[in-house]
Amino acid sequence: MNWEIALGVIALLGFAGSIATWVSKLSKTLAILETTINTLNKVISEFKNNSHNTHKEMFARINSNERVLENHEGRLKNLEQAKKRSKKRNED
Repeated sequence: MNWEIALGVIALLGFAGSIATWVSKLSKTLAILETTINTLNKVISEFKNNSHNTHKEMFARINSNERVLENHEGRLKNLEQAKKRSKKRNED
């Protein structure tokens, strides 16, 4: 009966050891995963900030180009009107 108890205790210790090993590996993996996720969150946050700033610059350039285009359209309109007036004067 003593051998049976000893074998039972050894079996339980072996089982506990295998569970402890599994928990240890899982804990290490979860720590690495947490670090990776935190790093990824920082990278995404930086990307969002850079993207936001880049979009602000692009929209500012677009607005600037629209003002220049409107100015050019006005100048072309004035030139066309001047050309029409000049043509009418030449016909008269």
